Amino acid sequence: MNRKWLYRLLILDLILVGAHLLWGDQYYILNLDNERTIPAYYSGLKLVFIAGLSFTIFALLSKAKEKWLWLLVSMFFVILAFDEISELHENLGIYFLGLFDNYNFFEQASFMWVVYLSPIIIGVLVLLIYLLYSQRKTKSFPYILVGIICFALVIAFEYIGGMIIRSHHDVYQATIVLEEAMEKIGASFFLFGMWNIFNSRFKVAFIKNN
Repeated sequence: MNRKWLYRLLILDLILVGAHLLWGDQYYILNLDNERTIPAYYSGLKLVFIAGLSFTIFALLSKAKEKWLWLLVSMFFVILAFDEISELHENLGIYFLGLFDNYNFFEQASFMWVVYLSPIIIGVLVLLIYLLYSQRKTKSFPYILVGIICFALVIAFEYIGGMIIRSHHDVYQATIVLEEAMEKIGASFFLFGMWNIFNSRFKVAFIKNN
């Protein structure tokens, strides 16, 4: 895939962020903080493509010790795509609040999902770092690295937002924009990196001149 496709994806990411800033308050479907919107479906579609590429690599690989990595990566992005167009992590946070007697130290209890799901978050981070390590000698390495950094910043901005949502609401609105921008940009870098891995391993020709 030509690098121009990465630039096109990043331009689309920035257009959606800009649409939120200009019209997000007026139009539900453009608001980055809402579910089942144009930005959410766009992000979900990218994540589905990443999951599909990862699963295809899993299916085509012959070495058993590599296959499990790509299967887990594919499963992660499938769940992430589902979460993008639903309220999965928020609902899980509410469920765990009930289990732990509504213990909460954020300004809004729904943000406690970051704490309750932290073992899973750490596990996914280890998985992605292992994926990054496996690509350390390939051209995909910098793209996967940027994707991981962006996804880590998503969690950081979510945590910060939960701490200030009531006391500094204007700053919280800025964290929403940064969080969603990092999520979309990270997915674009992951998609480009995953395609390069797929293409380099299986020599697929794809619109080389555009």
